[in-house]
Amino acid sequence: MKKVLHIVKTPRAEELLLESGLMGRDDTECRVFLDILHLGPLCDLEGEQAIEERIAYFNRMFSGTADGDTWAVRDDLVGIKKIRRDSSVDQIYLWLGDIDNERLLTARLLYYFATLNCSIYLMDLSDFPLWNRSGQSYKGRTIEWYQASQLVQIFRAFRLLDAITIQKEAAIWNRLLNENTAARVYNNVGDLISVEEDFFTERLLSNCEPEFKRAAWVIGMTLAKSVYNESEIGDVALNYFLIKTCEEGRLHYRGRLDRIADYEVCLPDDE
Repeated sequence: MKKVLHIVKTPRAEELLLESGLMGRDDTECRVFLDILHLGPLCDLEGEQAIEERIAYFNRMFSGTADGDTWAVRDDLVGIKKIRRDSSVDQIYLWLGDIDNERLLTARLLYYFATLNCSIYLMDLSDFPLWNRSGQSYKGRTIEWYQASQLVQIFRAFRLLDAITIQKEAAIWNRLLNENTAARVYNNVGDLISVEEDFFTERLLSNCEPEFKRAAWVIGMTLAKSVYNESEIGDVALNYFLIKTCEEGRLHYRGRLDRIADYEVCLPDDE
């Protein structure tokens, strides 16, 4: 029996898909990919050392938090390989928008699915604007911004991807995989670029002052002021970078270098 496969990025997206009624057929499956693709060194399907390095990076960054689902690194790799081996998959629907993690997952999957003998469709939210309380419209960027009742209409607007589009997306992941830096963000013209940790460190430092400020304040200002604030970088990762900056002696601190509420930072006298 031929199979229809729906792919989403989060458990919440899977819940919406189930609520929509689109998953009621026996030949339909849903797969969730959870790896945090905008952070950490990347790894290919094979290569145990690179996989271990990626997991170790997350173990350091998310130590003591609830965000450290580092098992997702291996689980996603297994999921990709399973789909590539499954000849019964006839159609793949990518419920992925253009927030950075979903955009990265699209590129990653198309890199590995480019040779599959099946039709691949991508979600297109361009005809489904959202509205704020002031009555102004804005672009939807992820399935999670919508109600389950809207997904049937969104499903009807999926785009069938041609070979040129698939190769273009695959080339993005190939570039990022070869550059293999600490993180990936959108630049100010909407392209995904590779950056090192200093990209975030310099932004954190720009929001520090000669007087002590709470780490939470510095991180909050960095998130609020950054031209890259549509990134999913988050306060946990920025806290990790801020602590590293303190440990390197680039900032003075007082308190315990742990959670963002536990310490304060200031610029050294010569800054």
